[in-house]
Amino acid sequence: MQVKSPTFPVEKLGCARFQRFRATTSRLLGYYNEQRAAAERAQFNHDLKELKTAVQSGKATDAQLKRAQRLLTIKTTPVKGTRVEYNDEAIKQHTNDFGYFVLLSNDVKEGDKALECYRNKDLVEKTFNNLKNRLDFNRTLVSSVENLEGKLFVEFVALIYISYMHKVMKSKNLYRNYSIQSLLDELDVIERFDYQGQRARYSEITEKQRQIYEAFGILAPDGKPSKTYKPEAAAAATLAPEA
Repeated sequence: MQVKSPTFPVEKLGCARFQRFRATTSRLLGYYNEQRAAAERAQFNHDLKELKTAVQSGKATDAQLKRAQRLLTIKTTPVKGTRVEYNDEAIKQHTNDFGYFVLLSNDVKEGDKALECYRNKDLVEKTFNNLKNRLDFNRTLVSSVENLEGKLFVEFVALIYISYMHKVMKSKNLYRNYSIQSLLDELDVIERFDYQGQRARYSEITEKQRQIYEAFGILAPDGKPSKTYKPEAAAAATLAPEA
C-alpha cells in the first residue's frame, strides 16, 4: 500500500472539525492513499447507483431520501413524472476527500515516523489475534500456575514462528498465493513413514511444496531440491540475528 504524506493546509480536507486542533500543541498529519481513494470511490459509485434506483422506484427509505436531497436532483412534472439526475457539483464536493486520512500526534512530528507508529499498533492487534485464534489461547484451560507458565512459554515460541513466517512470506511475495493457514495446509499433507532399521520415507512431495520449503531457507524433508533451487538464495533466507 503506497501512502503519500504531502504538505497541505487542513482546509484541503474539507473537514472543519479538525480546525480546533490547530490551537493546541498537537500536530495534525495528513496522508493520501491512492488505493484507498479508488476503493472508496468504487463503493460510493455502487451506493449512489442503488440510491438513484430506489428513489426512481419510489421504494427509498427515509434515510435514503435524506441522502438523495444532497446528492441527487429530483424533479416531478405532471407529464414526465419523477425525474432523478445526479447532482454533479455535490458529488464532486463529496468525493474530493476520498483517499485522505489524518493522524493526530502530540509527540511525533515527522509524517513517515507517525505512520510507522500507527501501523505498528495494527501489528500488535494482529499479534493478539494470532494468540487468541490461530494459537488457540482464547482460554487458558489450565488448573495450576505451573501449567499456565508452561503454556505461556509454548505460545510465546509459537508466536515467534508465526511472526517469522509472516516476515518470510511478505519478503518472498508468498501472500500472492497463500495465507499462513493455506500454506501450512499445503505442507500438512506430506506424510513420513518410519520402518525399523531403514531410513525414513516420505509421501510424494510436489515441486510447489519444495519451493515453499526453500523460500524459508531449508530443503524439503527428503533432502531433495526443486528444479529452481538456488543455494545462495536459500542461505540468504535463513533466520539471522537482527542488528
